[in-house]
Amino acid sequence: FNVLLKEQYYTTELALINIFGLDVAQNMIDIGHKINKSEESDVVAMKSGFASIQSLYLDALYNALDENMEITKYKPDDLEILCDGIYLSVQKNIDWFDESTKEKIKEKMNLVIEKTSSKKIKNKYTNLLGIL
Repeated sequence: FNVLLKEQYYTTELALINIFGLDVAQNMIDIGHKINKSEESDVVAMKSGFASIQSLYLDALYNALDENMEITKYKPDDLEILCDGIYLSVQKNIDWFDESTKEKIKEKMNLVIEKTSSKKIKNKYTNLLGIL
């Protein structure tokens, strides 16, 4: 992101990088779930690392939501691409979010809703707010 440029380049790529970060964290969460279900003795010791994997995922999610508020940094279509990735990710993981996590996600989504002019983003996040 270069503040000196009148038009930012690579904003789609920046949005996709944030989605990629969520995808990597999601793969780690998926593996963590498999480890947690395993009874193999050599895998049991790895179960203690699941909380840090969840924390890594939440950091990626919060960062992506923060980026979704950057309306001057991204083109509107790129913000919607980012929203789509966040939307799918939250839907997939909502079952393990505790109440404080849900509240933090709600706060960030409400901030995005306030800042955006995109009806698509407002609708998606309003939908998620109802589920959270």
